Amino acid sequence: MSTGVQPMRASRQVATSWTRPLQYGVCAWYAFSALFAFTFPLWMSGVVTSSMTESMVRHMTADPNAVPHPELISNFVTAVVAVLVASLFVISAVAIAGAIRRWIWIYHVLIVLLVLGAIEQPVAFINLATAGSVTSAPSWVVLSGAITALPAIALSVLMLVGLVRSGPWAMKPEPSL
Repeated sequence: MSTGVQPMRASRQVATSWTRPLQYGVCAWYAFSALFAFTFPLWMSGVVTSSMTESMVRHMTADPNAVPHPELISNFVTAVVAVLVASLFVISAVAIAGAIRRWIWIYHVLIVLLVLGAIEQPVAFINLATAGSVTSAPSWVVLSGAITALPAIALSVLMLVGLVRSGPWAMKPEPSL
């Protein structure tokens, strides 16, 4: 005896004119991020070293009896940088794979990551305008971060517009026949 209830079929998604550009944009941005992750230790080593030296001098001034352990600090900084580089590379690889495969869950995760990065930018511009009063990073680091964040902000806006207009990866449900 049939109840007349048909099982639901998963609707097939079809690409729109926005789908490929969003995929290319995500792949390009996260390929740049992976390149940044690999080169970070090379161009930031001086900044990190001077920051750690300043911190050690402040600590020694506050507590002259403290014995500094430069090798411990050096090993700690090396470990932190290695974890940072590995994490950024893994995030970039998963983002690129998700863009190529059009994973819906990664689309939402990427929007959150990109929007969080965009929210940080007013602090960078305030820091530039006030000659570094917000953070102790050199102005060239803050300026380069602000400039490189502009494509990420544009990509997050495009991804949000594509999501609202069509759905994840700007894909629409296939019209039923």
